[in-house]
Amino acid sequence: MDVKLIFLIFLYIYSITHQVISAKFDTNKFERKMLALMKVLKYSIERPEQMNMDTTFGVTFAQANIQAALRHKNVIYLDAYQKDVLENLLELSEDTRNLLHTYEKLPNKNVQELSFQLNRPEIWIKPIVWKKLDLTDKPLPNPDLTVDETVESMFRGHPQEAESDYCFINLVNHCEFPNECRDLIVHNDNATTGYPLTHRLLMIQLMNALECETKITQFTPYLVYEFCSLILQDLVNLEAMEFPHVGKDLALEQIFLCGLEGYLDFLNEHYEQLLLDWQHPSGCYSGIGHSVNYNWAKTRVRRSGGFTDFGCVNHATGLGAAALALFIRKDIELMV
Repeated sequence: MDVKLIFLIFLYIYSITHQVISAKFDTNKFERKMLALMKVLKYSIERPEQMNMDTTFGVTFAQANIQAALRHKNVIYLDAYQKDVLENLLELSEDTRNLLHTYEKLPNKNVQELSFQLNRPEIWIKPIVWKKLDLTDKPLPNPDLTVDETVESMFRGHPQEAESDYCFINLVNHCEFPNECRDLIVHNDNATTGYPLTHRLLMIQLMNALECETKITQFTPYLVYEFCSLILQDLVNLEAMEFPHVGKDLALEQIFLCGLEGYLDFLNEHYEQLLLDWQHPSGCYSGIGHSVNYNWAKTRVRRSGGFTDFGCVNHATGLGAAALALFIRKDIELMV
């Protein structure tokens, strides 16, 4: 075939490909998310003494997903400015993670080792298969729930925080769950909702990140699907009640953890807009809903999450960073 003809065919295919990309890829929204992530990282690195272990964990996830995005083949379709911002985000997330880690005030050696293991970005970089939950019907809000019942449901069931840490520490130290941890993961019940349910999912995610072959490994694909199906219903109920009390914090955790499993039900335009709308102009996240009693809330935010400047919360701020990075990665990997 004539070389000139081959070249013309190549140009035609290239132009068609870029038309498809431009139809799916919203440059303005993509750059807005990068700016939002830049702001939350800068907010955190400028106030390390106000952050906690959970903020560091969120920044670790942000670094891992930005690094994964930069390694993806679709990066070639970004312009020079977008690539440069992504590189800066990667550097800033690493610097922020390292600084926050030095400021952590942890109670004992077990938690210190847990923090060290959790905050290694390389273990969280894995391929993501983007998909949707195979649900017959779209989840609808439970019409019988009240605001008080919704708030109570955020903490219902097991594991509670101390139980979660116990299971995490055993997994980190022995690459296996004790019997009681396996039981509460595998034997799910409808009474478990809110944070205990997301923590069950996180246990499985840490097990996979550490590449541990445990007695429940063979069940994890089913469990992840089941947990995220239940978590989506939780999220729908939370929104119907206008995310009361620490509802925004829980929603951020739900969106990120199930989004990390590739479920686009949690990474659609609606939840993306909520993520952007909830960010304070300074870059932080509060995670606190309307009509909240701050003294009560301080006892119910994970790991005694503390309030930071502008009424934000360090736990939610870390989740905001993690979720923004995941949305950015999703945009890049689904460009074509």
